Amino acid sequence: MVSAFVRVVNNTPFHVHFCNTEDKQSITVAPKSGNTEPNDHIPSESCDSWVPYQSSGKYIQVTIGDSGPVRISDDDYRWKFVEFPDGDTREGTESWVAGLEAEQYVLLCKMKKNQDGTTQGAISILKYDAAKMGTTGYILASVLQSAAVVVALVLMAIFL
Repeated sequence: MVSAFVRVVNNTPFHVHFCNTEDKQSITVAPKSGNTEPNDHIPSESCDSWVPYQSSGKYIQVTIGDSGPVRISDDDYRWKFVEFPDGDTREGTESWVAGLEAEQYVLLCKMKKNQDGTTQGAISILKYDAAKMGTTGYILASVLQSAAVVVALVLMAIFL
């Protein structure tokens, strides 16, 4: 099955790094700034990056700021995530989520504030809708809110 990310969206105050170890595509998305917030615009970059099969040993690696990476791959029609919260990439925490289909997706990076005041990075994988989401530049928050969420995953703690 072939699935692809076509947009990487950054709704955080940190740079987001996206790197596909199979096709060598590497993207850095600028952080959301105060200048874009009032207009409801969120920075994004276009890409055409297939989700590698887990059996190939390849993956997409995503980091938010200086946090530990998360690796994403296709494991027999399931999303496979490997998190490295302490940054040590020798051992990670694996999780799987059903629902990987041969479609185009948007990777949304965002922040989640916890009750104890800490902040965690989070990613959501959304179904791509070309008519609403376009292909370049900023994307409106209202468009993202109406998109179909395929996966929502809270990642590493980022203490602010």
